[in-house]
Amino acid sequence: MAPDSQPAPPPPRRTLADLPPELKGMIARMARDQDLAYEARRIRGYFPMPVLSGINEWDGRSAHALSLADRSWHSAVAPVLFETITSERCRKNLFGFRIVPRFGRSVKKVSFEDDSKDADWKALFRALPLFITLEHVKFDEQPGIALFNTSGQPDSEQATCREALGMVAPSISSLELQMTVPDALVWMLPLFINLRRLEWSVYVEYDVATDLRPAALALARCSKLEHLTLELMTEAMFAELVKVGVGPSLSPSLRSLHLDHDLGMQFGKDAWNFIRSFKDTVETVRLGFSCHRLSNDVWEESDKPPSPFPKLQRLTIKVGLGNTDITPLLKLFSASPICHLSLSVFGDGFGDSSGTARDALPSTSLLETILRLYPTYLQSVHLDYRPFTNAAHLHSLAPTLSSLASTRNVFLTLNPSYDVFQHPSTSRLAYSVPPLNLNQSCHDIEDVLKFGSEQAAGFRMTKDAFAMERLIKALEPLKASMMRARD
Repeated sequence: MAPDSQPAPPPPRRTLADLPPELKGMIARMARDQDLAYEARRIRGYFPMPVLSGINEWDGRSAHALSLADRSWHSAVAPVLFETITSERCRKNLFGFRIVPRFGRSVKKVSFEDDSKDADWKALFRALPLFITLEHVKFDEQPGIALFNTSGQPDSEQATCREALGMVAPSISSLELQMTVPDALVWMLPLFINLRRLEWSVYVEYDVATDLRPAALALARCSKLEHLTLELMTEAMFAELVKVGVGPSLSPSLRSLHLDHDLGMQFGKDAWNFIRSFKDTVETVRLGFSCHRLSNDVWEESDKPPSPFPKLQRLTIKVGLGNTDITPLLKLFSASPICHLSLSVFGDGFGDSSGTARDALPSTSLLETILRLYPTYLQSVHLDYRPFTNAAHLHSLAPTLSSLASTRNVFLTLNPSYDVFQHPSTSRLAYSVPPLNLNQSCHDIEDVLKFGSEQAAGFRMTKDAFAMERLIKALEPLKASMMRARD
């Protein structure tokens, strides 16, 4: 007798809750990164009014919404949400009694921000020893003055804060100082004996003589530094750094150098000499300047045979204001094995040596110059054009630029790239304008809805399923709005 054949049981149903914790963590980080990108676009004004009018309270909070799905997702998302803690509202009991004990070991970055209050800064500072995986600390100008009196002699409470900072500083590898006077580096940098990354936005009073030498010497002693960012620098500051010998002191370990000139200052030979002092080891260089011209010394230097940076692979040049000719800078680095080049320019990226800005639209000239100066190692080029009013012209030029780059096997990206949010069609923008005759528009809508109701009644009688399906598809957006309103 043949055995009874029983159907195999169906496989167990799997849901998102069944994913392993590793995958949930990856999804949580992707959601967090998406939220950060959304917030950056919102702050920069990339969204036109029709899009902004449809934003709700959960837009840009994907990771937070994911943490509310169930306990397993909350366990996966919470460490990601608390990787970075800002000083905002840290004085509340919820921070000290719930967040710090439960998620303190997840905190990797803390930020003391100007927008917070004194009690917030002190509460966050007291919690620093509990963040056992802390890697990065950022101090804005006001919290630095309130906690340590970075610009002068501390009182007794501030001196205690300096001592407390010395207890946690050895375990911190990244330090960011915003709008901080040079004197602060003299006592602060020696505390961070394992510092790998330093970002310093310099603050000096131009009508007061400032001795930069002590700060330069303190910087030169950071022998483990791998990434250095200096913002709001002047030529005089660069000259002092070169004179003290910061470059040779940091050169053995430094891999990344980011420099940002002060507003209105020329990019001159002292800045170039400082950059060149790292030529043997630096792998990434990013230059930003808001001036309208390069100094004559830089133009003259660019006419000489360029000095190679044998390990330099990534170069970024960002012009903040005006149509500055960046050709001399491109020439200065042309003997280096640069693989990835990123340029942010105004207009066409060219100007005259006097700094006179030309109102020119993007063309192929800049890319042609790049391909001529970097014929061997170049793999990718990113061109970021400003202002955004040139976007339509750039989009029409994009196929020509892409074809030009592809002939050299160079991957090209452009910004602003076409974006349905950033460059909406005229018909979409029209929705933000209220109709001239509101009563007539409402009457027309009522007529359409009445016609749809009559059609549905007729389809019910004739049992015309195909016609009913077409009507359903036509009304689907309205149905979605109705369901959201009912919820």
